Amino acid sequence: MYNNSSKVYIFLDINGVLNTKSTFQRQIADKVPENSLYYDIEPSCVLAFREFIQTLIEHNYVPEIVLSSSWKEKEQGLFRINCVFQICHFPLINEVTPSLKNANRVGEIRKWMKDHNVSKEQVIVFDDESNLDGIQDRLVSTSDLSGFQQKHVEMASKLLFG
Repeated sequence: MYNNSSKVYIFLDINGVLNTKSTFQRQIADKVPENSLYYDIEPSCVLAFREFIQTLIEHNYVPEIVLSSSWKEKEQGLFRINCVFQICHFPLINEVTPSLKNANRVGEIRKWMKDHNVSKEQVIVFDDESNLDGIQDRLVSTSDLSGFQQKHVEMASKLLFG
């Protein structure tokens, strides 16, 4: 459990969390231009994520979103996701996990946590990869078929608030 006014560090993957496999298929079928802000973002997933952010704020927690996704490597990736977040009145992403040549996502998250003196109890991870050994107990696993949904809000809330 956290004290009121505590920070919650949200390690956020994008693919499989804020979009799905069908997001891309629908965008192609609907001929949405690739430079569209929502080309590779699923609005329903963003709405569910917004509910989680609002839940944190209502419980007097300060959400700090850290991009742990491959989007940190995409040209304009961080900018694009922050544009969506700004429209949705989310906190902007100011931090990304380091890109380490000999480490997987868990290694990158652990390195960021160590560098920022953040304990595992302050962390929640949203990712569609289900095998994140070492932080599995802080993982809310999504699916690239459905992305972030209401059930993930409930799972994350249970992890954080008991």
